[in-house]
Amino acid sequence: MLEKEWGVTGRPNVPRWRRLALYGVIAFLVLLSGFIGFRLAFLFMGTKGDKTSQPASVPLSTSEQIIQTVSDIDGIVVGVSAYHHKDVKDVSIEDDGSSGSAVIYAKKKGMAYLVTNNHVIDGAERIEVNFPEENVAAELVGADPYTDLAVLRIPARYVEKVATLGTSSTLRRGEMVIVSGNSLGLYSNTITVGYISSLHQKLPIYFSDQTEPDWEIDVLQIDAAVNYGNSGGGLFNLRGEVVGINSAKVIEPGVENIGFSIPIDLVKGIISELENFGKVKRPYLGIVVSGLSYIAEDVYRSLLLPASVYQGVLIREPPDGPAKAAGLLERDVIVAIDHQPVTDKISLRRVLYQKSPGDTVTITFYRRGETKEVQAVLGETP
Repeated sequence: MLEKEWGVTGRPNVPRWRRLALYGVIAFLVLLSGFIGFRLAFLFMGTKGDKTSQPASVPLSTSEQIIQTVSDIDGIVVGVSAYHHKDVKDVSIEDDGSSGSAVIYAKKKGMAYLVTNNHVIDGAERIEVNFPEENVAAELVGADPYTDLAVLRIPARYVEKVATLGTSSTLRRGEMVIVSGNSLGLYSNTITVGYISSLHQKLPIYFSDQTEPDWEIDVLQIDAAVNYGNSGGGLFNLRGEVVGINSAKVIEPGVENIGFSIPIDLVKGIISELENFGKVKRPYLGIVVSGLSYIAEDVYRSLLLPASVYQGVLIREPPDGPAKAAGLLERDVIVAIDHQPVTDKISLRRVLYQKSPGDTVTITFYRRGETKEVQAVLGETP
């Protein structure tokens, strides 16, 4: 029975052509299932295991990203003109004005607020914000020479968009940045592109002369070109966020593209105080000083200081305010405040600015070679 139905090989007795057709179908199905399995495995590996596989959407190239960012920040940085009066043959006339840049950072209560550099508007009797269509008179809200920052405001109707303030705390050396400003006061809304060269450089600030710095600020160093007129303009990351306010550049033969920008994290605190108080509230002692290392040798010898005392600050003029009330005199040499060493003008201010107006401090000083201490109640910088 078995042989009649299946033959000696166990296969049914069917015509040869039908068997060949059946084998072909089976072979095709096997190949098809293998191909499908291979493709599924390939797709699985491509999405899970292959780290170099292409993403579904291709990211913008660096050039396209810069172009997009420049478009996004268009109109956020504007020109600033500051005008002074000068006397010519006993007649007061207005000068041609100095030029800089400013970043529009806020709109509130019908006003738009801009941040620029103090040195751009310092001493100006009239300030204008320069738009492509017209110039608008600006009001000085407040300025701070110690950080070289100033805040202006204009009616909000002139402004369409404002900047997004980012953070400077996450910047990295080598990060690409964009400088935007009013180059030379002629070429508005221009940009240069470069990199963060250093996250921490000391930029000296001079008030009275160029011999001894009065203060220093911690700034970003950039290699993007910073031209005249860029002062007060914005430093942007590739997301279009402001990460700094451009302030200065090195101008020396053989030096190329060493510019400095005030970190935005510092800027935020300063502009808040300028908006609220018109100034930055700092403690005040009431003295004019010079560092011992900056005075003439004969003056140093006349102070009769011990040989071990070669750092500190000399009171150059009769003290005023808290220092006068505490009994300090001209030619006293301060070497410490609250037992923190004072070596020069910058260290004196650095120690003082850790305090607040109204605090009482202990001042250690030398007078005619003898060490003394007095207590002083700090005032507020006028």
